[in-house]
This record gives sequence, structure tokens and C-alpha cells, in this order.
Amino acid sequence: MIKAGSTTLPRSSSVAIRGRTFDRIATISGKVVKVRSIFCHVKNLVCVLALLGRVAVSAAPSTAAQAERQRGWQRLAALGDGFLVWESHRGGHWRIWYRRLDGSGLRRLTPDEKGRDHFCPHISPDGRFVAYLSYPVGATGYKAIPKGKHAQLRLIDVEGKTSRILAPSARSYFEDRAVLWLDRESLIFIDGQGVTRQLNTRTGKTRRLSKEAHPEYGFLLNSRFTCGVQGRPDFQVYDPKTMTFTPTPNRGGCQPYFTGDGLWGFWMGGAGGPIKRIRLASQEIGIIINKNDDRMPKGRRYLYFPMFSRNGRLFAFGASPNRHDHFKADYDIFVAEADPQTLELRGRPVRYTFDPDCDRFPDVFLADLSLGRIRGEIPFRVSLRPQGRWQSWHWRLDGKDAGIGPAFQHQFTHSGRHVVTADKDGEHLRGEILLTPAAPPVVVSATCPDKRHVVVVFNEAVDMSKAHLQLRSGGTPVSWHVDAEGTVLTVTLPESVSGNETLELSGVTDRAQHPNLLAPKTFPVGVPTWPVVRDGLQFVWETARQTNQIVDARTGKPRRFVLKARGRAHLNHDYAMELAGGAYWVEGISPSLLAACKAGNELTVEAVVTPQDLKQNGPARMVSFSLDPGRRNMTLGQQGKFLIFRLRTPRTGVNGTQPEVRLCELKAGKPAHVVVTYRQGRLTCYRDGRRVLTSQAVKGDFRNWEPAHLIFGDEWSGERDWAGTLEGIAIYRRALTEAEILRQYQAYRAILQMRKPVPERTVKARLTARSKIPDLKKIAPYRDALAVFEYRLEGVLPARGDPKIPKTFRVAHWVILDGSPLPVQKLSVGDLVRMVLEPLEQNPQLEAFYSSDTLEEDFDMPVFYAVRVEKE
Repeated sequence: MIKAGSTTLPRSSSVAIRGRTFDRIATISGKVVKVRSIFCHVKNLVCVLALLGRVAVSAAPSTAAQAERQRGWQRLAALGDGFLVWESHRGGHWRIWYRRLDGSGLRRLTPDEKGRDHFCPHISPDGRFVAYLSYPVGATGYKAIPKGKHAQLRLIDVEGKTSRILAPSARSYFEDRAVLWLDRESLIFIDGQGVTRQLNTRTGKTRRLSKEAHPEYGFLLNSRFTCGVQGRPDFQVYDPKTMTFTPTPNRGGCQPYFTGDGLWGFWMGGAGGPIKRIRLASQEIGIIINKNDDRMPKGRRYLYFPMFSRNGRLFAFGASPNRHDHFKADYDIFVAEADPQTLELRGRPVRYTFDPDCDRFPDVFLADLSLGRIRGEIPFRVSLRPQGRWQSWHWRLDGKDAGIGPAFQHQFTHSGRHVVTADKDGEHLRGEILLTPAAPPVVVSATCPDKRHVVVVFNEAVDMSKAHLQLRSGGTPVSWHVDAEGTVLTVTLPESVSGNETLELSGVTDRAQHPNLLAPKTFPVGVPTWPVVRDGLQFVWETARQTNQIVDARTGKPRRFVLKARGRAHLNHDYAMELAGGAYWVEGISPSLLAACKAGNELTVEAVVTPQDLKQNGPARMVSFSLDPGRRNMTLGQQGKFLIFRLRTPRTGVNGTQPEVRLCELKAGKPAHVVVTYRQGRLTCYRDGRRVLTSQAVKGDFRNWEPAHLIFGDEWSGERDWAGTLEGIAIYRRALTEAEILRQYQAYRAILQMRKPVPERTVKARLTARSKIPDLKKIAPYRDALAVFEYRLEGVLPARGDPKIPKTFRVAHWVILDGSPLPVQKLSVGDLVRMVLEPLEQNPQLEAFYSSDTLEEDFDMPVFYAVRVEKE
């Protein structure tokens, strides 16, 4: 007898209702399981009765889309034996699901378990097991597990027959991933205390990999133990000896992870895309697939949850109909073929799930090719022999007979992708040969991270055995070495190298069978672009686009600085700080900065400042090493049209106001390179490389300095907000000389002059349509969001640049920053506003943020970015 609300269906089935296909499962090991009500999916009761009355459910009638899907499944299945797993909320609980690459075998992998949800599946390198986390219901998401509850790290075989607990207490980094497999028996995971550990799944033994426990989540490492991530795509440098992580710039976005070989990182570069890649050795960044990519079906172009197979040949991810909510949105899983060498996708992604509930965080497995995968440049000779087998095989090349024998040999003269197969007695072997035209290696970049080093990045592995390196002056480098991948050359120069030196490089070839010679190259070396002066440097931040790194004087290791935003602070098109109603601050710098300055009793503060206006008082804080409005070690600020400086000594008081020194005048909207130096009894100010003030009013040392916050744009407790643009900040533990300051100014002036100006227009316009304002909970983990509004032009005011403003246009506005709504949310249709606009495409810093665009599609409509907006 069939009861309403339940039925017995085949273990794997698809149900078609009014043209939509939903994955269903109704029996597990012969047990009847209640099927979710489908009344929300249909309006016609006849359809419901027809569904419930069927004992076996066949696939929906063949359509063009289904035929294309079948072809896609066959195409990926032809690459080798494989399957995918993912976490799904179908049935009202989070469980791990399974499906083969050929589309068969759809089933729930993990069993029903009262009071627990299952997340973060990751397949072992041999494809036999899946590691996953079992959470108490309601204890997952964007927060740590509640006290007294634990997530278990578990291991289940891919048949779903046996499972066991690997660790009784574990956690994911953020919502994303829980483990990284090293080999078929060992993996990296994060224990319940936030400590990164390596675990042997056979013996159960672990070893600690992180010195300190993470307060909320934890780090996962790449397989080469060089890099770690903890939810943000900063790819921090890992030191195995100290088990510590060096902060690096956050590239914006979320869900970072590593390829199986540990050479690449990848992550969500923005809300819904693009999905980006980074070659960890060279720091080259590229795009794997864009948001709204044409290769995706319409209505499934909002992307998330990226993951590569262990061998890098398949790429799995989720896609939704432009909905973000990671817990409720209708995401489905797609898989695409990929090039493991470049992470570029081949062909169209193929859809594997069709349930209206959320399917997310997939992993995909593809067995290695039995004959291997070979890359080379033509002409290229291949010799293949199945390992340990001397029988005769029937060989085929690109589907054509290639002879019978124990081995395959061929001289290739044409580039392209070639498939070699061998068959004997029902056994089938397969291999791929990827060939490119002959070409010498290409220099991707050449940089000077400091005075004595040059780093040259190539587009492929190079052979340096016959290379020659020489300085133009006739000297030779002290040493050089190439990284394990063969693509990054690091050259160490003599200490005596001058600022006008040039490095000459010749004799470099690629590693092709017939090597291709790189033409001789020269690189200017000797000093980094800015800061030119490194001696005594304690803090540096040019813009968010740069490395912002110093060498720690105590450890000799690099230290990178990453700023954290607060309030309405954000980055502009040059990745400089835009400060009005917010601030940026530096975490963890107080002890080192305090100790260095107190030891020398000298100081230099350098910054490039652009005040928004000359009506700011307080003084408004630009650069401050302070605790609150009444206690500071030093502050650079604005008082009306003047730049001021407060410095704490036993004589000037805890607020540094006895006296507060007026340094020079500023101009609204015009950048000024300012430097303030202090040597006991002498305070000097330079503006644009020229000395404008010398004062002996400030006396004393820094013995009464105390731990404080290094913050830009405000005080730590608020109340002293500054509006303007800030970049090029450097703090030294000594007073720079006048000649050094001139060099610093000249270097930064060159940076500013090289920038291409971004056109802007000030307009008056009337609001005609609004996109839906994002819900902060639904767009988590994002705490910042934009929304697109449509306007009718009412007038154009004079301004620099000349972007053409049509009669009707759209504008991307910040509507949420740091989790707080902005006043633009209160604009109503019909309101007249004044805006400063820039072309949206010239603001790449916005790509990493969530953007709501629910207006009717119009690809011809120009879209701008509102730098400022106010209601008329």
C-alpha cells in the first residue's frame, strides 16, 4: 500500500515534473524512506498522484538539454574511471552524496544520523575513501562550534559500507574544507582546538604542524608544506621549522584551497565569480572561469565551491541562478575537464545534480591514466611501454591503428592533443600527449624585492646549465638558484651593487627535447621601486596591490603587513585607502614597533595623503600609533588646512600636545608626499621632497611610550575620523637624512606619474530603479556588498576626464560596509542625487565583493561606480 507523502522508488532515480528534473532517492538498503513533499514544486494535483502511484520512475522524455548532458557525461567518463561527491541538503539534512562520471550510481553516501549533519567531503588520492566532518545539527556555518559540542572527522569507503572516526574533535577552516590529503594514508586536518595536524589514517598517529592554535578556525597546508590558508585567500607563507605562518595580502574573496601537487592555489575571487588561480612560486594570478561565463547554461552562472581533482584533470564547482545563500540557494554541481599544467578549462562544464535544494562543496576523482600524461614541444619523440608487461598490445593513436607490439614509438611533428591506447584480452590502457609549438621560454616578470635580490619568473621550466649571468659593471652575482618547479630564478647580488646597475642574462633554454634558446635579457637592478631606503624600516604599506614586506631584523625572515578595514573604509581604483567614516589598522605590530622606536629614540613617518576637504578638525587622524583620543605615541593628522604632528615624550605629555606642531599646509583633492622625522630635540617636516619646517619645540625621548594600535583614518575608539585617500606609508626607527627623503619622494612620484588617470564625472541624476538590497545573513561570509541602481541623467557638472554619460545608465553603490547599512539604502525611486562616477570596469578592486544586480538584463546599458553620492 502506498501512503501519501511516502513511496518506494528505485535507489537512483530522476523525477520530471512540468519540465524540471529533480534528483530523488527513496530507498536505502531496501528500507523505505519518506520523500519530501513535492507540493511546493507542482500546482497540479494530477501530477502529484501520478508521481505517488509509480513504483518505478523513469527518466524524463529525451530533450536537447538531456541529450547534451548525456554527451557531456560520456565525454568526461571517457577520460577514465571517476566519480564525484558533494554535500547536499536534500531531505532536510546535510549528507554526502555520490555519482559516477557517466551519470550513473546517484546515491547518498553517508547514512542518516539523528542530530548530526555531514560536511566537507574530500576523496583520498586512490579514490577508495572519503573523509568528511560530522557536526552536531546547527553547529556549522560561519562560526566556531559551540562549547561542549564537537565535530568528528570521519572516514567512509566509497561504497558506503564501512566508516570510522579518525578524530573525535575537529573543525573546518571557515565553512569551506576540512582536510588535505598528502597520500593514500595521510592527511592534514584541524583539530577541535584549532591546531593544524598531520594524521596517519592507518595508525591513527598525529603530529603537530602549527605552533599556535587558531582562535576560531585553523590552517590547512598545501602538500609541499610551503603555504597555508584559513578561509581568506592570503596564501600565507609557512615555515616548517617554526610551524608559523607569515601574513600576506588578502587578495579578496573566499574559499581558497590547493591543487594536489601543491603548486597552485585557487579561490573565489568575488561573489559568484570569477574563480581565480595563483601559481604559488611566482605569484602569477589568472582566471579559471568568470562569473556569468558563456560556457555555463543560462540561469546557472553564479559560481561557488571550487575544487580540482587530485591529478588536476577535472574541476568541480557549484552554480546557482544568481542566488548567493550558501545554505538555502539552489546550487547544483558541475564538472569540467582541466589542464593540470595551467588549470585552464577545456570545453563546457557538465551538470551532475538537479535537485532544488542546495548541493555544494564537491570533490571529484579521476583515475590516473594507465599510460601517463606527457607534455612537450614539437618535434617530440614518444616511447611508451606498459610497466612490467612485455606482451604485444594493439596500439591506436587518435583512434587509428598504430601497430602491434610490446611498445609504442612515434615522432610527432604537429602540435595538439593526442590519445594513445593499448588493448589486449579485454584490458584497455590509455595515455595522453599534449604538444605545443616550439618556442623559447618567456620572462613573465622581473622584480627586486630588496636591494640585493632579483627574482625572474618564466612561463615554463628552464635549463640554467649553460646560462651566464653578469652585471653591466663587470661583476658577477654572488649566487643564483631556480625553484623546484624550474620557473622562478632568484639572483643574489653583491653588497656593493649600485642603484644604476643592470643584470645581463643569457644562455637560458627551456627543457624541451630540442631546447629553445631565450634571447639575452637585461634587467635594471639594485633597488626596489619604493621604498628606496630600507635601513631601519619597521612598517611599509604602499597600496593593497603590493607585497608590503620588510625583512625582520631579529629573525632575518620576511614580514608582510596586511591591513584590516573598519567601518566605511575601502579601497579605490589604485588600491589605496579611501577613508571617510572608517579606518584601517594593523594587527600584531605594536610590540616590534614599540621596542624599535624606544631603543633608538628616533622616528620617521612617511605617507602620501590626499585630503577630501579642508574642513576637518580634531585633529582628524591620518596615521596614529595611539590608544584613544587622549593617549598616543605619535599622530599625523589634519587640522583645517594644516598638517599637524603630535609626539609623546616625557616633556610633551601622554597626548603629545605640549606642543602640537603645525607642519605645513595641505590642498583638498591634491596628493602630498609628506615626511616627518624626529631626532631628540629636532623635528623636521618635508613636503614633496622639500624641507618646509624645522622645529626644536619638541624635546625628550620615547621612554614613556606604551603599547598602542597602529591605525589609519581614525582613533581606535573612533571620534577622530579623517576623510581622504592614504597610501605610501613607511615608518622607520631612525630619522632619515634629507638626501634619503628626496630619493623616497622621487620614487613615489614616479609611481604616481605611471598611473593612468581614471576618468570621473560629477552628475545629477534621478533614481528610476533599484536592485534588491542584499541581506547580510544570506550573503555570509561577506560583510560588504554593492547594489546596482538605474538613473536618468539630469545634468553633468565639470570634472576631470570625460567618460560619456548617456541619458539612462546604471551605478554600482556600496550599500553595506563592515556589516553596516549605508545611507544610499534609503534612496527611493524619484530621488534626485549628486554623484561622482567612474567607469565600473576601471575599478578592479570591486571584483572580490558581493554585488546585487536584480534589474532587468540590459548588456548595452553602461555601468558606473559611485565614488561619492549624496541626496539633493
